[in-house]
Amino acid sequence: MGVKTVYPDSSSILKRYVEEKASEVVDEVYEMAEAGKLKIAFSIWNVGEVIGVLDRHVSRRLISAEMFRTVLSKFILSR
Repeated sequence: MGVKTVYPDSSSILKRYVEEKASEVVDEVYEMAEAGKLKIAFSIWNVGEVIGVLDRHVSRRLISAEMFRTVLSKFILSR
């Protein structure tokens, strides 16, 4: 049997990059993927939703423009 694949929703993906309630659970999932114990997959729709939410966070001043750029680059460059 192969490695299990996990399909997180956009909210869960954001928890990896912006500290929120349950971020530690998402971190554990990513750590398992980094160790080769599972795969994480998401669609282009998730990418758009994540970027849209981050943009709204900047507009509402929940995060700074600098944090937006940092989070976006980490998200886009993650493998």
